[in-house]
Amino acid sequence: LSGSFVANRIQLNTNVSKVTVDNGFIADALVHIRFPSGSQQRPNVSLGFVLYQNNRFFPSRLYRRQQARVRVLSASIGGPERSVVPHFQKKPRKQQTKLNSKVSLLCIYLSLLAFIITFLSGVQNSSPQNSTMEEPSDQNHIPASDRHVEPDRGSCTAVAALLHFFLLATFSWNSVYGTQLVLLVRSMHRSLPPYWTPLSLGVGWGRCFSLFCFLLGVPAVVMAITLAATYRVENPLGYRQEEFCWLAALDLDKHFSFGKPMFWAFLLPVGLVLIYNTVLLVLTSLTTCRVDRQLTR
Repeated sequence: LSGSFVANRIQLNTNVSKVTVDNGFIADALVHIRFPSGSQQRPNVSLGFVLYQNNRFFPSRLYRRQQARVRVLSASIGGPERSVVPHFQKKPRKQQTKLNSKVSLLCIYLSLLAFIITFLSGVQNSSPQNSTMEEPSDQNHIPASDRHVEPDRGSCTAVAALLHFFLLATFSWNSVYGTQLVLLVRSMHRSLPPYWTPLSLGVGWGRCFSLFCFLLGVPAVVMAITLAATYRVENPLGYRQEEFCWLAALDLDKHFSFGKPMFWAFLLPVGLVLIYNTVLLVLTSLTTCRVDRQLTR
């Protein structure tokens, strides 16, 4: 009824070596069927075509649906001899997938390497409190408190913040890589969505070209919130420890405290990441253990 696939709109050319279109004929689709070379007798071949006016029967898991109408033309070819049935080859788009995998692995290596270098070079506090000798006094001064905390000095707080960030980034990038693996295995796609690379950069590092990706930066956000909530220049021990440059974990009685940054700013996020990775492992295992020709071949 639409007039787009009727008899006068179909043109058949036989005994030609290439696709030809007559002058004045507007071709919406070109189909070229070639028989095996050296075949003198043409066997009986059946050709069937179906034109769909839209792509509602073929939803894409990779691309969003376009506003413009997309028609789909399907074809089936059959014959008594298997040699007349053409073999269609589809070249998967693996270049972007390989790039995403390399980016994720490279970021894991870089964040872990940066953590190790920072740890080896600066974890020991080079400017601890009470490291300066004071001149003895004849006067008996009564201190305002028996617990004295000196203002922050040196680079110990910066080292602790970098260690905190790089270690969280390492775990975050492992989660990004695991999520990427699950998406590829479960959806059976050879490529990831186009927004995956900037989104993974935002989640892993906390920075990319858009504000949305920056807000998704888990390591950077956690580190910034921890610093803002616990660090003060006059009392840096709310954020870090004094003996070495790492997150504070003990209270005044030298007991582990759940209110210190070591628990809620590091152990808790890492625990959630490990639970998430365990779920990804279970999902991947369930998928790969199923009998699927596309996976077992």
